[in-house]
Amino acid sequence: MRKQRRINADRPQKEDADYRVGYGRPPLRHRFKSGQSGNPKGRPKGRKKMGTLLEAVLSERVSIREGDRVRRVPRAEAMVRMLVMKATKGDAKAFATLITLSQQSGEFEKEPPPITAIRHIIVRPDGSQTEY
Repeated sequence: MRKQRRINADRPQKEDADYRVGYGRPPLRHRFKSGQSGNPKGRPKGRKKMGTLLEAVLSERVSIREGDRVRRVPRAEAMVRMLVMKATKGDAKAFATLITLSQQSGEFEKEPPPITAIRHIIVRPDGSQTEY
């Protein structure tokens, strides 16, 4: 069975009485006008992911007062400064949070000592050693 050929919507059509309306063949007066989109508002933009939102909010600049001057710093820096101030004043929860953040950032990891010399040690079957 052959499919019926669709009439191109771009071509101007006469509104004839013999035009069949049906599936895929809307009445001529209800078709999209030439040059007009079928979705004028367009595709809705997707939601931002949580990581993107968090990064945007933490990078916003806020004003903080240090002594007698006011500075504008990123919100993340302001939060860390507040955490350090609370821990300094004796807040145990803030202190524990600060230690956890420091560990996660690798602050307490020791760097390997630098190599200053290469030594060769030869161990003989009788147990004696020679170092050079």
